[in-house]
Amino acid sequence: HETDRLHTLIRSLREQRRTIVYVSHFLDAVLDIADRVTIMRDGVRVRTSAAAQETKASIVQGMLGRELAVTFPERRPPVDASVAPILVVENVSTAAGVQSASLEVRPGEIVGLLGLVGSGRSEIARAIAGADPITAGRILFQGAECRRWNTRAAIEAGVVMVPEDRHAQGLVLERSVKENISLAFLSRFARLGVVSPRRERENAQQFAEALNMRPPRINLDIGGLSGGNQQKALLAKWLIGDPTFVILDEPTRGVDIGAKATIYQLIADLADRGVGVLLISSEHEEILALSTRAYTVTAGQTAGEVDPAALGVSDVLAHLFAVDQEIGNPA
Repeated sequence: HETDRLHTLIRSLREQRRTIVYVSHFLDAVLDIADRVTIMRDGVRVRTSAAAQETKASIVQGMLGRELAVTFPERRPPVDASVAPILVVENVSTAAGVQSASLEVRPGEIVGLLGLVGSGRSEIARAIAGADPITAGRILFQGAECRRWNTRAAIEAGVVMVPEDRHAQGLVLERSVKENISLAFLSRFARLGVVSPRRERENAQQFAEALNMRPPRINLDIGGLSGGNQQKALLAKWLIGDPTFVILDEPTRGVDIGAKATIYQLIADLADRGVGVLLISSEHEEILALSTRAYTVTAGQTAGEVDPAALGVSDVLAHLFAVDQEIGNPA
């Protein structure tokens, strides 16, 4: 409804003969509101045409320089239930609003958290990553209870979190791509406390190229890059430490469709390497397409487990609203 209100406002401004430049990764909205569409790729204008002459597929092809036949990687088979979990969360609560949350993730498994905005998904993720101390319950990682759990202990154990807000929580925008990528694991490139510029540069360059950053020049200030390339650098920042468990909170927020495809494949590749993945996304189709299991979350609680392969987006929304109402209005 907020999008509808915005579009109504834009149309009223157009009727007043105002000129509007509308920039968005939501292509359906672009086709709905725009009179003309300009497609850009790698800083160069591809074409400008009437919106009525474009389709979502033609815009994608123009943005990528090729057709995007498959948006998501092929769904991975479920991990056998007999495999011991790499992470167990038992009735965890925090002062930030988590209430008796419980979940399990096995090695090589992608598990999603499905919830409405404000449901407490990020708060659960922060507790697992050690950013918010738990007030009740316990977390077990690789079979051992996590005592004195904080972000440093989590990172040393192999648990990392890619936060939802890359500007406020993830990147130092005034510094270079190289510095941002290496920041969390500088000790890996140092000897006797002195960072080796060559090792730092080589490792950062390797990740920049592997994630198809454009341009792949790691000495550029990261603040001048597109959202998609900033997000790739943020992913590289945490993956450079070779973690065994990765929490991804809104990993494709504010990125273009080409960067999304790269990130989707990266998530699948992590699972193929045996890394446990906890995935949070407000674009529910991402959870449904990438996860083999998912938990519904409302009011800081895990409300149940669902099979992503058996649900559509409308089913998820109906279920979440029903659960939210049930918990919010107990009998």
